[in-house]
Amino acid sequence: MPVLASIIATLTLTPALAETHTPTTMVPNPATGAKWAVYATFPSGAGPFPAVVFVPGGQQHAFENTLSAEGERKFNRAGIAVVRYDAEGRGQSEGQDDHSGPVQQAGLRAMIDWAVAQDKIADDQVGVVTYSAGLMLAAPALVTGPHKAKFLFDWEGPPSKDFLRGCWPGGDGVAFRHPCVDPAYWAERDALIALPKLTIPYWRMQASVDHHGGTSHGHVSSAVEAAASGVAPWVRLNDLPPTTTGYDTATFEGGLLPRMKEGERDSYITEKVKQLFALTN
Repeated sequence: MPVLASIIATLTLTPALAETHTPTTMVPNPATGAKWAVYATFPSGAGPFPAVVFVPGGQQHAFENTLSAEGERKFNRAGIAVVRYDAEGRGQSEGQDDHSGPVQQAGLRAMIDWAVAQDKIADDQVGVVTYSAGLMLAAPALVTGPHKAKFLFDWEGPPSKDFLRGCWPGGDGVAFRHPCVDPAYWAERDALIALPKLTIPYWRMQASVDHHGGTSHGHVSSAVEAAASGVAPWVRLNDLPPTTTGYDTATFEGGLLPRMKEGERDSYITEKVKQLFALTN
């Protein structure tokens, strides 16, 4: 399989960007007691509303490599609450960053629990949306502990270390600030291991040219096939019909989207998430 051009790099966290936002509250991670910064916005009215918990890409905080500010307003105008967070050790949250490992996975489940507990959020209408490598945090989190998430929506996520630039032949042998040659470490962050165990619907959004410029689609087919091989009620790629058995090559390639600008992408995601809430209600 050819190397994806410019697949997810490990990016340097910029806490100052998170600090321009005021957290709605601080929520403890039950795994460590460290308090996480949570940022929530709601539609107008009393609710309760459906809500999405956003998992940012890479190793970033709540406002990097994720939904834009205008995208958040689109969700709110569509009647959907938005919950963002700084994972442990990032942004304005306490603790040590374990780079999408079990600590941050437990914290994501705590974010879902927090959303479910809010009076303005419908307790049976909370979904998870991931951007880029956020998939490697969310998919394991949703199969290694109890949660009330209704679905997983994934925007162009690399599903394992094999699709991270540092772990490719010729790379520097490091991703998520950790050596690529550590099977136990990477198994905890491997969506390809987790997705077959996922018990909720999985919807993948993917352009024919990935957001990092790659035109190889091995990461896409691997994720879709892994989810479709397991126990999820259904799996979907873009606007193709839901399936439980995967897609043939011609259908798969024909179902990929054109590359979208940020506003178009966020509008598309908003519309699909609305559909997901309707389908899982």
